[in-house]
Amino acid sequence: MAEIVRSWQKDNEIIIVSASPKQLEAITRWWLKKHQIPFNQLFFVGTGDGIVERKFEIIQKIGIECFVDDDPQIVNSLRKFGVNARFPQGASF
Repeated sequence: MAEIVRSWQKDNEIIIVSASPKQLEAITRWWLKKHQIPFNQLFFVGTGDGIVERKFEIIQKIGIECFVDDDPQIVNSLRKFGVNARFPQGASF
């Protein structure tokens, strides 16, 4: 997946919207750096009920044109809101 994200970086702004809690920001940034995953912005929506709605709120606020998520249920739910959401086929996380 890191290679895919790096290839997108040339023509796109990379915004990561994580379902992790904000308390994991430091370790998340470390992990992204270790795996050389580029990003321009990083958001945390936390776990539990309402993840889809919180991700959708950020998508709308920032104006994200294409949203990729490793959870097919999140992708399908966001599509119901009219989001161009995709699951990266063949990507390993």
